[in-house]
Amino acid sequence: MSTQRFGIALLLILGFFAVLAYMLYAGWPAEQVSLMIGALIGSFVRAPQWYLDSSPGSERKTELLAQAGPVPPPMEVIK
Repeated sequence: MSTQRFGIALLLILGFFAVLAYMLYAGWPAEQVSLMIGALIGSFVRAPQWYLDSSPGSERKTELLAQAGPVPPPMEVIK
C-alpha cells in the first residue's frame, strides 16, 4: 500500500477529530455535532474502499489498460 495514501488517510482522520473536538470544546449546538458524527460514520463506510481499492478486479483493469497502449482517434463522420 502506498505511503502517500496512508498519509492522506491519517491526515483526514486526525483533522476530522480535531474539528470535532473543537466543536465540542467551543460549545457548538448538539445538532451540528450530531451531523458531524453522522458524516464521520458515513465516511468510514467509504474509507476502506478508497484506501484498499474498491476490488482486486479494479487493479487488474488498471494493469490491462496500461498494457493496451493509446486509443486511436475516432474516424471522421462522412456527411
